[in-house]
Order: sequence, then structure tokens, then C-alpha cells
Amino acid sequence: MDNTYLSRDKTEYYCTIKLVFDGNNHVAKDKEEYVKKVKEQFYDDFNIHLDDKEIQNIQESGSVLWY
Repeated sequence: MDNTYLSRDKTEYYCTIKLVFDGNNHVAKDKEEYVKKVKEQFYDDFNIHLDDKEIQNIQESGSVLWY
């Protein structure tokens, strides 16, 4: 059996994985509400907990008319 933790002829490697999701459209009264909605969406859809610093480049796409 190959035990990679005790092998002298192998090296352990690690890396950083960066995922980018663009879009994430939500209607909100302000940026704080938008961030809250994005966090809820990512937890519900992907079981991912986001920090505020991970939500970047927030832009308004325009006003929404409610009838």
C-alpha cells in the first residue's frame, strides 16, 4: 500500500482555488440588503458561507418599477 505521508520520494503539494461567480442579480433597497441576499442565495444553493470581503464589484443596474 502506498502511504504518501511516509514516502521520501514524493512531495506534498497544496494550492489556492479561486472561484468567480458573476451576475447574482437581486432587487434590494440598498447594498447592505443586496449583500444579505447574495449570502443567503449562496448558502441555500451551494452551502457556501460568504464573507462581506468576498462580495466585490457591486454595481447598480437601474431602478425597478413595482406595479
